[in-house]
Amino acid sequence: LSFYFKGSPYWLYIWWIICWGILNSFVSLYYANKICGLKYKDYFTITVFPIIVISLVTIIVCWAINVMFISSFIRLIVTFTISIIVFLLMGYLTMSKMEKQTFFAFIIDIIKNK
Repeated sequence: LSFYFKGSPYWLYIWWIICWGILNSFVSLYYANKICGLKYKDYFTITVFPIIVISLVTIIVCWAINVMFISSFIRLIVTFTISIIVFLLMGYLTMSKMEKQTFFAFIIDIIKNK
């Protein structure tokens, strides 16, 4: 199908990776539901929704920066820096209380061991 639409050969591998990733995720989710009793609603609420929010906010902010600045090295640096900051901030905002406690305990443990 990719070659039919004049796609390059490397697109074959890209589609292969995407399809295997999606199929593997669905199979894993099915067996997690069947064997462990994981509810689909919980999975999407706790895992998928925060990932979508983080991705969309990061994409929108970086797109806005690309529209505001002319193409230059400064735009590259600003976009890179802001995307990392927004990604980390949104990741922190979407963490649960238990995840925050675990994360900060891990960071403190790393600092103490140095």
